[in-house]
Amino acid sequence: MSRNSQAVLLILLFTVLLGFNVTPGQTLFPMSGGTSIETHPMAKGEAVLVAENEELRILLGRSPTFNSKYGNVWAIWIRVFNKGKSPIDVDPMKFTAKETDGRALEVLAPETAVKRFSDDVSPTVTALSNVLLGPSAGRNSSKAAERRGTSKLLSDSFYTTSIAPSTYKEGLVFFERSPSKETNFQIMIGELWTEPFNFTSVGNQKLKLK
Repeated sequence: MSRNSQAVLLILLFTVLLGFNVTPGQTLFPMSGGTSIETHPMAKGEAVLVAENEELRILLGRSPTFNSKYGNVWAIWIRVFNKGKSPIDVDPMKFTAKETDGRALEVLAPETAVKRFSDDVSPTVTALSNVLLGPSAGRNSSKAAERRGTSKLLSDSFYTTSIAPSTYKEGLVFFERSPSKETNFQIMIGELWTEPFNFTSVGNQKLKLK
């Protein structure tokens, strides 16, 4: 394998680690909330929660691209469609989450979540790059892989935005990960919806398509 091919492999490895080995206990699945359920547009065969009224349509579900095994970070995927005639302002930093025992989970800015993930997964990528390319070239290639992987994660994130009528925004919202291996918790999405959405890391409790 050429050095160029090995470098490409490292970049692919870092990207794959974002969503690799997504299993119960390492990701959040939707349980209940909203007004209905439908098929997840980004994760075939899974369900998303739908919250809809005359002004907006919201989808919430499991993150299809982020692995909570790394970085002590939870992530959920959200799409907000503006059905009204005026812009809708959305600030994910105003979202809140708490476990069923009342423990609050901090919402994380994308940059903070990405740094946590990168710091955690970096030793794995560096070790492999050193084996494939040697210490000097491996160090440079691992840094390139990290930049590529974190850039994708940041581009997949949901930022504070104003959504114009008849358009939508989607992306990942990050929360501090609970130290417990299995957890259920509620998410409030600011002023967008007045009722909570329930998520779980316990696979057999997740919402299923009928």
